[in-house]
Amino acid sequence: MNPALERAITLFVRKEKQDRMRALAKRRDDLRDAMLHDRRALDPAVLQPCPPDATATAAAMKKLGASATAFVFDDEDSELPLLDAVSSVFGRQRDVLVVSNDVAFYENHEGEQFLLKRR
Repeated sequence: MNPALERAITLFVRKEKQDRMRALAKRRDDLRDAMLHDRRALDPAVLQPCPPDATATAAAMKKLGASATAFVFDDEDSELPLLDAVSSVFGRQRDVLVVSNDVAFYENHEGEQFLLKRR
């Protein structure tokens, strides 16, 4: 499993669901569906409001401690510069997680968007 994804499970998924998510890691599509399809798997304590556009979201992530690059967990895993990563998925209404250090951007197919940060 990608280290950024492993860290995201530890930081952002509800404690009682973390073992299941790790078990699903070998079935990537099942993991993405279980973890990102809706926010039930995410710890509500980490959900923060998201700015209205990709540039502001990347800037907010940077303020929260994101690095210059990010791991994008969606149909195709990729590592991109932070702004490119957020811009490539923002507003697309897909189940996606953009992880950088201890911060993430989450969007699901219903268009719900959140920044994720453990306080």
